[in-house]
Amino acid sequence: MYRKLRLLVVPSSILVCVFLLVINLALLPTTPPRPRQPREEDEKEVEAHKMVGRKNRILCWIPTSAENHYKRARHVKNTWARHCHLHIFFSNIKDTELDSVKLEVSDGYENLWGKTKAALVYLHKHHLHHADWFLKADDDTFVIVENLQNMLKLYDPNFPIFFGNKLKKPNISQGFMSGGAGYVLSEAALQVVVVKGLTNTHLCATTQSGREDVELGRCLETVGVLAGDSRDHLGRSRFLSFTPGTMLRPGGILSHGHAWFHNLVYYPTKEGPSCCSSTAVSFHYVQPEMMYTIYYLVYTLRLAQPDHLPPRLPPDNNSIPEQVLAKYQRV
Repeated sequence: MYRKLRLLVVPSSILVCVFLLVINLALLPTTPPRPRQPREEDEKEVEAHKMVGRKNRILCWIPTSAENHYKRARHVKNTWARHCHLHIFFSNIKDTELDSVKLEVSDGYENLWGKTKAALVYLHKHHLHHADWFLKADDDTFVIVENLQNMLKLYDPNFPIFFGNKLKKPNISQGFMSGGAGYVLSEAALQVVVVKGLTNTHLCATTQSGREDVELGRCLETVGVLAGDSRDHLGRSRFLSFTPGTMLRPGGILSHGHAWFHNLVYYPTKEGPSCCSSTAVSFHYVQPEMMYTIYYLVYTLRLAQPDHLPPRLPPDNNSIPEQVLAKYQRV
């Protein structure tokens, strides 16, 4: 009992760090690498990630609004969006710094379905053959793109399928994907939903209003797009509707006022240390500070291993013993 009580008071920030270190370990090669040098070539590494995923090209599209360009969207652009093959921000205004695409749809939560339809039509018209998969993520969602690429290796983008955090709805038999956790459509799914669904008033909702994730799920089921299972082989979730801290802390979902979640989630979802896959793809409700924290923990921080070579020397030679300089200083 005492151990359980101690677990409940562990700060969520520590739980986040521990969980992301587990993700990092899952990504480490079986043979320990040489110690990593400071990230002076970070941009080259981002490009290398893109090259590795050429056969699983992911276009990331992020709906946002003018009021959130500075508060949210720019932090997405500065962090995980750079790992997508392409990324596009859809907004209610054109922003040259963000390079956003203006959609002719009234802004506001009540018009998200209209905004989503307009974005899908734009992607189909301008980028259908520029990517294999099309990922939608909110401007407060963090995505680990490489984990998504790895998950999608099992699937053919020419097959109409989509993935995300699957939720239940009585009149959508295969379920729909939570908008907050993000969802990804295959190239074939984008093709069929735009050509067959959004052009047919009898198949998909023609209104601008409505919950975007529910309406899209209903539309995709109607046109024959399969709702895939994005969980790992142990049944742990990859697309998460909340922050790492919320998921990792037992009772965290309820304490944040999300009692609805366990009633709606399609597959049983645990809370606590076994909540999430070590190859997690996304987290929602991520504030800017946490956005940079997760990015650092996933892409920069590494665990030193006992059989690694010693690190390179720090810059101040005057603070280093002579014998250490003699042994390790480069010529």
